[in-house]
Amino acid sequence: MKTRAQKFKILLSALLVILLAAAGAYADLLFTRQTTYSDPVSLGIITGSEAPFSPLQSNMGGNQGNGIRPFLDAEGKLRVALTFYTGVGGSTPDVVDVFDPGPRSAWAVPSNWNRPLKQFTCSVKNIRAMATIGNYLYATGYDKAVISRVVMTNDAYAENKVWAHPEIRGKHGEGLFSYNGYLYAIITDTAGDPMQPSVAYGPNQIWKFDKDLNVIASADMIGRNMDGQNDGVYTRVGDKLYVCSFGGYQVTDGGYNENTTIEVCDLETLKSTLLARGEETHARFPEWCYMFSGLAFINGRVFLHGTTWTAPEGVQGSHEMVVYETTEAKLASGDIGTRIGSFVGSYGIQMGFNYDPETRLLWARAGDSIARYDGGGWTLFGAADLKGTLSAAAPLSAVSSSGGGAAIPASVPVEFSDVSVSGAEMTVTAVNADAPDALAQAVNDGSYPSIVQNGASFASLKPLNSISASMGVSAAAAAFTIKNFDYEPAAGASLWAMARKKAGLGGGYDTFPASLKDKTLSFEITSPDLYFAPENVVVIAESTPIEIPEPEKPWEGDGAGTGGCNTGAGALALPAMLAAAAAGRRKLGRGGSA
Repeated sequence: MKTRAQKFKILLSALLVILLAAAGAYADLLFTRQTTYSDPVSLGIITGSEAPFSPLQSNMGGNQGNGIRPFLDAEGKLRVALTFYTGVGGSTPDVVDVFDPGPRSAWAVPSNWNRPLKQFTCSVKNIRAMATIGNYLYATGYDKAVISRVVMTNDAYAENKVWAHPEIRGKHGEGLFSYNGYLYAIITDTAGDPMQPSVAYGPNQIWKFDKDLNVIASADMIGRNMDGQNDGVYTRVGDKLYVCSFGGYQVTDGGYNENTTIEVCDLETLKSTLLARGEETHARFPEWCYMFSGLAFINGRVFLHGTTWTAPEGVQGSHEMVVYETTEAKLASGDIGTRIGSFVGSYGIQMGFNYDPETRLLWARAGDSIARYDGGGWTLFGAADLKGTLSAAAPLSAVSSSGGGAAIPASVPVEFSDVSVSGAEMTVTAVNADAPDALAQAVNDGSYPSIVQNGASFASLKPLNSISASMGVSAAAAAFTIKNFDYEPAAGASLWAMARKKAGLGGGYDTFPASLKDKTLSFEITSPDLYFAPENVVVIAESTPIEIPEPEKPWEGDGAGTGGCNTGAGALALPAMLAAAAAGRRKLGRGGSA
């Protein structure tokens, strides 16, 4: 028979699991705003259905540009990088402030943003994008086509390697992301003054690197000129990268650049395929007279962002931005679908999308404003609501950049030759894959206890790598060995191999303990014929345990009162807490691009 203390522990454990799951299903949008383009930015937040709150902090810097870039650090903890570009001097680097946002209850508290966890600089100026692989944070920027690698271990945030474009003149770093254990960069090529119509642009370039910034491959793309400062201008869906380009010069006095394009790039071959071009799109859909400026992929639905500088009334410097909805299949044939939103203004330069898979809301940037789409209608937050002109925005989610999505890429890459299997006839078919979609979403929204064996005892779960293997003859067990697994688990953490049984045998992930010694990871999957049919994905992950405090003396039955009134109040508070955490709005859906 369980003691009162044991019952308390069980109740507390269940409460923690429920609250973890509920809390992960709700997120917020950080933004920065300026009074004019030459002013330092101030930080604000939009929380749930509330009005924007600003400033959380004022006069933070970045008078010529800034970015908000959430990411996971070396220990899998959510961090927010605020980047500030001063535009002063040809060699003055950007300042990067790394914040620990803490619990959601602190996000809208100004004192939470008083002091960054770390402030650092690197070799990048006018930062356009950041990405992570394992213990490294990478950055690239417009003013110099270089990539900086920064060590995050123990919150060091110290640059230890830089790659520079071999023909750096006229080149600009605009895009950066990691996939399958590799780093990818998008570089634009300019000759002349980009503010003048006479400027010439070469094809955009895509570069592929290993984690040590050694070049694996590079190729020319189809599009010319893009602005990576605006999220959603490129977005990854599996092994495909979708990219919007202006087509060259951004027309500012009416009309649009007819050479604007959407292309899709195969990340294995780096070969690009044209999906849409402005002139042909206008001929087919006469109402389209915009430059392609953003994409978002959500559960088979595709949203396109379009921009023209100079609104229909012809006021120079004004804009019209539109949102169209189509499908992946239609887009493949150049069909842009149906217009679902239009935003006209006389000021502001922000374009593109943010999609937050946790709240399932799409955010469209609209010049000096930002609009939220819940699947049925738009809520516009203008300059008056933000208390200034929109400068940057991002949901507080580590998967929000580059268009958002629930994908979790491999953070500890390995080679095919590092993986061996004994005890079963097994062939490894893929390494460094993204975590499976269902698991990635469950990790991101905190609901993993429902699909992972023993998940209720995990305070956190962090996928590190996913490998695919195919089995021939049935065997009692399959022993995996992975060499060069360069990772140091957190204190008190456990490593696991996870696999789903074959169809019809249960939908959850079973866990198998893994050991790591001298960078060699070992684990054994028993009864592999239950999992491989003949192929399956094995996910390597790290978990940390839930810490359950010992109950106070009154619970031990020492004669003291147990506080019946307080206990009842706690029981009544639980449904209220859960109701508040799960307070719903209309959503677009859980899926998304990465």
